[in-house]
Amino acid sequence: MRASARIQAQKSQVDDPKIKSEAPKDAKPKKGSRKADKTEKKDAEIINKAQKSNEALNKSQSSEKDEKKGKKKVLVKKEEEKKDDSGSKSPKVEDNKKRKRGKKEEADEKKDDDGRKAQKKDDDSQKKDMKVEEKEKKSVGKRKKADEKEKKDDKEDKKDDVKDEKDKKDGENDKKDDEKDNKKNEKKKKTEDKDNIKDEKMVKLITKGGYVVDQFCPLKTSVHVYVSATKAYDSTLNQSNVAHNNNKFYIIQLLQDDKDSSFHIYIFPNLI
Repeated sequence: MRASARIQAQKSQVDDPKIKSEAPKDAKPKKGSRKADKTEKKDAEIINKAQKSNEALNKSQSSEKDEKKGKKKVLVKKEEEKKDDSGSKSPKVEDNKKRKRGKKEEADEKKDDDGRKAQKKDDDSQKKDMKVEEKEKKSVGKRKKADEKEKKDDKEDKKDDVKDEKDKKDGENDKKDDEKDNKKNEKKKKTEDKDNIKDEKMVKLITKGGYVVDQFCPLKTSVHVYVSATKAYDSTLNQSNVAHNNNKFYIIQLLQDDKDSSFHIYIFPNLI
């Protein structure tokens, strides 16, 4: 310890900038003189001594550190040897240690078991949650499909309703057309019946001079149609009314009495 203190003091003297830079106050040598050379040599010697003392100090410090490390290792080995010796000498202590170790191991195993159980519970809960989510997803998908089906069914029902309305309208139009056709057929039948009646009555008419007096004329038996040198005064007029769906005809004849040759104008259905 004293040697290290001396080395530190020398080091402090070397590190002191005053010692390095300043020369003694009494000596004031001139340049190029013998005294200046001697002072320079002394300074160089002092610096060399300080460097050597620093190196020695560093070596001593490193050796002290190594010694401390070696001492610590020796102490550790001694403690281990003491433990081994105490263990061999006292079996009860070893048993207690074994028991403590067993208890610790049991506690650790219990902790591990508890951790495993907790993990299993967490895994089971997660699986349950996953199943619930999958069921919800499936139910949502089924609802969406059902909604889509309902929408499609509604669209089809609307289309069917539109078709039914069209069919009803077409049926009504067909009925109207059928009614019109029936009316036309009835009218045709009526006209045909009239024509047939006329044909039947024409057979019974009396012809005089090649012309027939109208069957409804009250003087048909005593008169005849007047015929001049160029023409016969017999004509029929037809009238058709589209708005009222009517067809009318008129007969005009100039009639001459068979006995006194007097004239009569016949316009169906009136006689003038």
